[in-house]
Amino acid sequence: MSGTVVVLVSGEVLANGHGSTIADQRHNAQTLAEGLTPLLTSDLRVAILHGNKPQVGFVLFRSELASHALHAIPLDVCGADTQGATGYMLSQALINVVQQQQLNRHVMCILTQTRVDTGASNGKAPLQAIGPWFDRDKAEQYRQTRDWIMLEEPGRGYRRAVPSLPALEIVEIEGIRQLVESGNIVIAGGGGGVPVARGELGNLEGVEAVVETEQVAVLMAQRLQANI
Repeated sequence: MSGTVVVLVSGEVLANGHGSTIADQRHNAQTLAEGLTPLLTSDLRVAILHGNKPQVGFVLFRSELASHALHAIPLDVCGADTQGATGYMLSQALINVVQQQQLNRHVMCILTQTRVDTGASNGKAPLQAIGPWFDRDKAEQYRQTRDWIMLEEPGRGYRRAVPSLPALEIVEIEGIRQLVESGNIVIAGGGGGVPVARGELGNLEGVEAVVETEQVAVLMAQRLQANI
C-alpha cells in the first residue's frame, strides 16, 4: 500500500439528527462509511478516529436520571462505553461497505487508552463542561459530596467541569500500527482515547478528565507516519 491516511470524524456529526437517537447515529455512520468509499477502495492504509462529546453527554445524563437506583459512572468508564458503542456502529457500517465493494480488507475497532499529563491539572489545564445541567441546589450538593467543579451557564444552570489534559502517549499504538500496516481499516482513539495515567506502582489508572480528539489524531498520524 502506498501511504496512510488518518480520518477524524466529529462526534457531533455522528449524533446529528432529530433527537440524536441510536437510529440517527446508525444512519449517520452508514452515510459516513459510504462517503469514505474512495479511500477504502484505494491503496491507502486507513485509520479512523471519532469524537464522543455528545455521546458522553447522553451517557452521563442517563446516569444522572438513574442515580437514585444505580451507581455513578466514572468518566473513564464512560469514555470506554462510548468508544465501544460508537466504534461498533462505525465498524458495522464500514464492514457493510467493504462487503458491497467486495474488498479484501478487515475492519478492526480497538479500545484505546491515552496516557495524559496529569501535572497539567494543577489549575493550569483548561476546563471543559460535560454532562447534564443542574440547578443551584444540586450543583452545590455535588460540589460537596463529589468534589466536582461546577460552572454556571447563564440561563441553563450548572454543569460539571473537568480538566482537558494534554496527551502524552497512545497506549495501544504499536498494535494499531501493526494492524494498519497489514492493510486493515482500523478504528481507534475514539473520543481521544480513555484518559489514563501511571500510578505509584506504574500501573495504568483511569483519570477524571477529557482529551482533545484532534490532538490525539495528530499524535496518531505522527506515530503512523501518515501522509494525510
